[in-house]
Amino acid sequence: MKKSREEGVFELITGPMFSGKTSSLINKLKEFKSNSNKIVCFKPAIDNRYDKNHIVTHAGEKIEATIINSSEEILTHVNDQDIVVIDEIQFFDTQIINVIINLISRHQHIIGAGLKFDYMGNFFGEMKKLSLLATTLT
Repeated sequence: MKKSREEGVFELITGPMFSGKTSSLINKLKEFKSNSNKIVCFKPAIDNRYDKNHIVTHAGEKIEATIINSSEEILTHVNDQDIVVIDEIQFFDTQIINVIINLISRHQHIIGAGLKFDYMGNFFGEMKKLSLLATTLT
């Protein structure tokens, strides 16, 4: 389905490690790409486990991504894309909330994926606030 620009949407995919968050994200992207949507993908510079320049599933499936050091950098890379993808969203700084709000106000469709809780069971970074902002929470 081609993305509508009538309103902003923020989909958030959460779960523990090895639960398929990134696989789910990539599957959504395949559907959007097949419908000629323009897509831009981001990942934090801290996430260099599998590949520095790609979002990668544990099974090795990957998509190219722009590496970001701070969440506000995302706004400098988003233009007329239909879909904005942010993987490992839990690693971004506190400004990620304002970035998401800004993108929603610009009628963007944002899909984020990340760990909701840290190893102690506490919300990871801004995940509590991001969960509250989400239009759809998976």
